[in-house]
Amino acid sequence: MNWQKINISIKSQILEQIAPLLFNLGASGLEEQKDSFNVYFPQSIWSGDKLDALQGLLNPLVTDADKIDISVEAIPDQNWNESWKENFKTLRVSERIIIHPEWETYQPQKDELAIIISPKMAFGTGHHETTRMVLLLMEKYFRPGLRFLDAGTGSGILALLAAKMGASAIVAFDNDPVAMDNCRENFALNQIDTPAQLFTGTPDQIHNQQFDMITANIERNVLMEMASDLHRLIVPGGLAVLSGLLDRDAGMVAALYKEKGWILIEEMQDKEWMALVLRYE
Repeated sequence: MNWQKINISIKSQILEQIAPLLFNLGASGLEEQKDSFNVYFPQSIWSGDKLDALQGLLNPLVTDADKIDISVEAIPDQNWNESWKENFKTLRVSERIIIHPEWETYQPQKDELAIIISPKMAFGTGHHETTRMVLLLMEKYFRPGLRFLDAGTGSGILALLAAKMGASAIVAFDNDPVAMDNCRENFALNQIDTPAQLFTGTPDQIHNQQFDMITANIERNVLMEMASDLHRLIVPGGLAVLSGLLDRDAGMVAALYKEKGWILIEEMQDKEWMALVLRYE
């Protein structure tokens, strides 16, 4: 398959806000760079209308002082794994948590939790601030035996940590089938034997289940849309770790969840990004 690579020079925090919309347009992958990001569309569906729609999505998210530069390049199919290898190295998130790609061998020391990731076109290698914050907060609050839900799982990295920390059961979903294929692959690479339900879809497809901990590293609008579902899916006293939030949006999300019975117990910030820990009373 041949591809259209669209390079967008814009502030990196826009990527979290716009990623779900890009996939709705038909994008098959995103690649974040230092001062820009690349969006990949199959050449068979790319058109001038797609470019106009992309511009329409970006315009409301920037100020007059910001400048959007978009370039379009046709590229042949390539070995994506070789491309990822150039940028994905073993990462130590904390003293215990290590993320490493499948092509690098890592021998965990005592008490270390090593997570293997096969990076494909799915979000979640642990290198982004939002993912790292959730991993650190899970390390602080997770207890063995918890029933765990990961909403918008991407590569499955948060669900994998839950499994390695002793979850009794895991549910993880994403609305992107490419991401879910990668999630299942990563579960196999890590030889996870925890009972796990991994599916492509949305939280309204989960019935007759409740969870002790929920993570959702998505973006503001989706977190607000999910508030009622997460309220339905959490047990009394359960925790939610929400991320993918710009610092200016965190208060809005916390206020909405407070209306539904959640109490904010911790905030974490890394650069312009924030994560929230809430308890449902």
